[in-house]
Amino acid sequence: MGDLNDGPYNKSIKIALGAKSKKTEVPEFGVFNPFEEMANKGMGTIAFRDSWDIFDQIMMTQSLIQPDFTSFKFWKSGIFSRSYLVQTSGQYKGYPLRHSQTEVGFSDHFPVYIYLIKKKNCRGAHQCVLIPIFNSYLKTHCCASLQKLFLNLATYKFSTSRKWQ
Repeated sequence: MGDLNDGPYNKSIKIALGAKSKKTEVPEFGVFNPFEEMANKGMGTIAFRDSWDIFDQIMMTQSLIQPDFTSFKFWKSGIFSRSYLVQTSGQYKGYPLRHSQTEVGFSDHFPVYIYLIKKKNCRGAHQCVLIPIFNSYLKTHCCASLQKLFLNLATYKFSTSRKWQ
């Protein structure tokens, strides 16, 4: 988890770690990288000369992608790129909003997250408890109010009737 300074397609991720982009391709004790699919769609956490890449990634072992939700398992991942995190003008319009001498910003990277979910039997109704996991950059460098907002996301519950991906 973190800023790896390599994209999901680089040898350090694909060969050295053996990360796979599809759950069905992950062998026992293997590594799953949900961010490779996002990179293939042109999404990114960082931009350089108008070219997007995903350096910030959260990978997991095969045990977290099993379809049994009686213990915490991977549900979905994403790039947190809300409008208040995006540069709105100038040369870097559309890029992550950096902190500068003239403007308050956050980072040159968008944070990434995953949801780990677990079935919970609560008063006879099956529900899922969502635990969002954000990259370490956000935890250590983001302002306290945003950290509080992200941690409050963990209180949401979703019905098991929702379709899990």
